[in-house]
Amino acid sequence: MKLARKRYGTMRRFASDLREAMGWPTLSVAAVYAWEAGSTRIPAVALLAASNLADVSVDQLLRAAAEGAERLDPPAPRGADQLADKLMILEERVDQLESRLAPQ
Repeated sequence: MKLARKRYGTMRRFASDLREAMGWPTLSVAAVYAWEAGSTRIPAVALLAASNLADVSVDQLLRAAAEGAERLDPPAPRGADQLADKLMILEERVDQLESRLAPQ
């Protein structure tokens, strides 16, 4: 849980979005801290929701936790980042084509 929260952002935001993702009417920050500390069991629905929020599979999350990882690798670019990458590739292709068509 802690790895997913660290990857996602602040505890308050994580707890709020996790509560919403699980469809629970309430979820306290203290409850999430208790899950992280291992003093209470993490419900399966919370584990699934946390992995979705952190954009990582449950398997990756559990494996990293078992290996004692401090952090998860950053997520692959999505949304605006992915579009920016595609735009850069297209601009490079346009430049290549323009250089081929330029009068010599």
